[in-house]
Amino acid sequence: VGVGAGWPAWSCASTARNWWEPSSKPAILRVFYIGTNKLRPVLRENADVLAFLEAGFIGTWGEWHDSTNGLMDHTREIVTKILDVLPPDRMLALRDPRLKTDLYGTAPLTPQEAYTGIPKARIGAHDDCFLASITDWGTYTRNIATEKAFYHQDNLFVPQGGETCNFKEDAQPFIGCENALRELAFQRFNSLNSLFQADVLELWTKDGCMPEIRRRLGYRPSGGFLSEARRLGTAGVGYRAQRWLR
Repeated sequence: VGVGAGWPAWSCASTARNWWEPSSKPAILRVFYIGTNKLRPVLRENADVLAFLEAGFIGTWGEWHDSTNGLMDHTREIVTKILDVLPPDRMLALRDPRLKTDLYGTAPLTPQEAYTGIPKARIGAHDDCFLASITDWGTYTRNIATEKAFYHQDNLFVPQGGETCNFKEDAQPFIGCENALRELAFQRFNSLNSLFQADVLELWTKDGCMPEIRRRLGYRPSGGFLSEARRLGTAGVGYRAQRWLR
């Protein structure tokens, strides 16, 4: 299960801008630390069903933009704290590629860095306006090719989730099945909101690509892993990525 973090009891669907943020930077940072400390035991006790955590907390819809309290100035501090409260073998997803490259550099993860537990190796991505426009409504800058190439390599080792969010005119060139399958593959998606945006999801169903999308998200049991386990004299069920990761 991928989980999105936000301020409890406040609706992320509100069109008001950041009304859920307390009225000063010191106040919201205190709330953030109190809240994340309370999340620690919950996240750790349920680590077995937690795939990754979407960062949330900051800005409009918890999507790390338009913070009224300048919290983007505290990105490193906030990311460090969330990683600290997560189980050490679980990852955090940030809203756009620049949030990761600003912290850890523009070089994507290497096989030598992957799964080592260093912060860079525990940061994935979630695109919450997938295919909404040419930039996915601000997920990418004008350096679209470079930023997508970063995800293409980095996401070999970290999760990529998200959701669609727009069916209007600026999304129409991008939301068709052919482009959706191509983009999901190139960015190596492993999860996608199955409830939103309903018009986009209905289009994929009508045009016939939804079964392919469902099949290639997530993981599937693989008999090859079981054969290898028997050969090595070990037990357990293995899972191989039958999806866009490879």
